[in-house]
Amino acid sequence: MDELTQEIILLRQHYKNCFGTPSGRIVLAHMLQEMRFFNDNIEAEDHTGRVLRNYAMTLIERLGTADNPVRTIDAIVEIILKLPKQEKE
Repeated sequence: MDELTQEIILLRQHYKNCFGTPSGRIVLAHMLQEMRFFNDNIEAEDHTGRVLRNYAMTLIERLGTADNPVRTIDAIVEIILKLPKQEKE
């Protein structure tokens, strides 16, 4: 394993340690909301919105399940599918 890969793995572990606490999860959820991660209708000319959302994607990648982004996405999809069904209000 090369030095850069080791650094990435170590940084990823720090992210998981930080956001793996109950307070960290609350902060991460707030950050993702603020960075428009859940907003799927950002206009093309909304440069700030696109930059924020891209950075949110970077945070998700750093908290990923592996160095393989496809496996990270697959893991997120699995978690979403296991969520309990919400009743309409």
